[in-house]
Amino acid sequence: MDFEKLANENIDAGMFKEAVNILDSAIKAYPQESQYYYLRGEAKNDLNLLEDAIIDFDKAIELYKYDDLYYLMRGITKFSLGRCKEAEVDLTEAIEICSDNYISYLVRGDVRKELEKYPEAFADFYKVIELNPEEEDGYISVAALKNEFELHEEALEYYNKALEINPDSDKIYYYIARTYKEMGEYKKGIDSLNKAIKICPNNTDYYYKRALLKEKMGLLKEMLVDYNKIIKLEPNNANGYIHRGDLYQDLENFEAAIKDYNKAISHSEPDEYLYNARGYSKFKLEKYEDAVKDFEKAIEICPNFVRAFFNTARCYIHLDDGQNALKYFDIAIMFDKQNNDYYFYRGLSYELLGDKEKAENDFTKSLEIKKTSCVYVTRAELRYELGRYQEAIDDCTNAIKLTPDDYEAFKIRGDAKDELKKYKGAIKDYNQAIKLNPDDKQLYNLRGIVRGKTEEYDKAIEDFKNALKIDPAYEAATKNLKKAKADKCKKEKAIKTNKQYIGSYVENSMQRVHKYVAHQNYVAAIKVCKEIIKVNPKNEIAYNYMGVAYFELGDYDKAFKNYQKAVEIRPDFAKAYCNLGVLQEWLGKYNEALRYYDKAISVDSNFEQAYINRKNVYKFLNKQIISEYYDD
Repeated sequence: MDFEKLANENIDAGMFKEAVNILDSAIKAYPQESQYYYLRGEAKNDLNLLEDAIIDFDKAIELYKYDDLYYLMRGITKFSLGRCKEAEVDLTEAIEICSDNYISYLVRGDVRKELEKYPEAFADFYKVIELNPEEEDGYISVAALKNEFELHEEALEYYNKALEINPDSDKIYYYIARTYKEMGEYKKGIDSLNKAIKICPNNTDYYYKRALLKEKMGLLKEMLVDYNKIIKLEPNNANGYIHRGDLYQDLENFEAAIKDYNKAISHSEPDEYLYNARGYSKFKLEKYEDAVKDFEKAIEICPNFVRAFFNTARCYIHLDDGQNALKYFDIAIMFDKQNNDYYFYRGLSYELLGDKEKAENDFTKSLEIKKTSCVYVTRAELRYELGRYQEAIDDCTNAIKLTPDDYEAFKIRGDAKDELKKYKGAIKDYNQAIKLNPDDKQLYNLRGIVRGKTEEYDKAIEDFKNALKIDPAYEAATKNLKKAKADKCKKEKAIKTNKQYIGSYVENSMQRVHKYVAHQNYVAAIKVCKEIIKVNPKNEIAYNYMGVAYFELGDYDKAFKNYQKAVEIRPDFAKAYCNLGVLQEWLGKYNEALRYYDKAISVDSNFEQAYINRKNVYKFLNKQIISEYYDD
């Protein structure tokens, strides 16, 4: 019987156990025949009986030390067992026996790469190319090693050389796609996978990888094409349903996600991940009681699955069951004391139970671990409810620094400023909140209330109307609109009455001033002028009279300031300009006097006294010039 031929036929046919049986008989008949041990070792290697295979290779080498294949196969088997140093020795021996077997260099290159002997690994792979330039394996190995050093462009050059040798290799296109992924060129990676799929359309791994690249590009809906194909190719494989279920979750199609998780559960062993994922979809659909059942099933499968405890607790918050929520949050925190989310949500549980102090402590602990705008806003809201408005403002400010478009932070900060009567700041915050969320009726209503407090009734009315545009049935805005209109009417009536009173009062008072000035009772005139200015700060005549009185009393600085105030209020007040001219002339500042007289005339060309005064100054200046001439 030709044992060797028969064993090889069985090995080639994948009938490894039969090959082993044949070779057992051969070895029994010919115990000194090394080839039988080698072939049996090869068959055992294919059966993954690696240690037994090595024993056979050892025996083959013991009987005959000069066959490179014996060392090659033993080296490959030791490499599979992770015994890389021993494998390197065997492969080196194989190369010494036969230096032109490129496979020995190829495997030794892989072993040396594993041993981090990179220059030696490169040398081996280059040797493979030298010995067999028409085989793609050497080029592929060089490219893979260059990728490890992030030499992606060079790696692509070698992959393309491999493609020139074997243009129909789906494997090479797959490797090129992985390289493009590392380079961040996801579109090119997808193009390469398209080519791999065209060559080998039934390889599900290619669809998985293409979906991953689409995810990198944000093409979530297009990923469905790949997962649908995977499920079509492997309808009884849970992985396809899991990935598509996860995708449906990302697309917020939770009903579809649940259907896929149901399929995955039916095609797999109990898996805590699947129950947790399905529970999460139910949670998002507000089916909290059903979600709890899934999360508890996940915990039953894996009692230390922290996320399931956390998710269960969140369900109980929505079910208004603070006690059960606390129980599960306590367990989650016991497993992971550094997760800020766990403290935050436990704080919400305490808040639900009315224990605001413990709630605040947990929010603070969450912020110590990680600062997030959400937690700052939640703590701000709690502190606002406790009447600690400045602390609430500080929390909102911190939230805004982290997330400048958090309208809720602006809203709560506006509320707190309103309570502190910082109305301008409150309006400013409500402005920003409305800019970020223009469809929130409450924001317009709140801003309208504050504007009412600052008596900006027209703007308040506009805000309440905007709130009602969003929701015509908004009772609070309807009530506030009526109040704002009523308050506006009251103010207008009060202003009208006040104006009439002020007008009468000022008129009577001005007569008294005129009388006091005429009788040179300047102190009394000043007193009445000040009373007039209290009720009418823009009364330029009172300032002018006060300037006259101070001038007559010899207080020229105050006289100047009052005249200036008069012309500031009324820039065309010719009499005040003229009085400024008189003051400057008295002080010997003739050029300044002329300037003010000119100004008086420019605003009132019929003001006779200004012309007379200006003429007198010119006369005086001319006499002075003549006098100086004769003196000289």
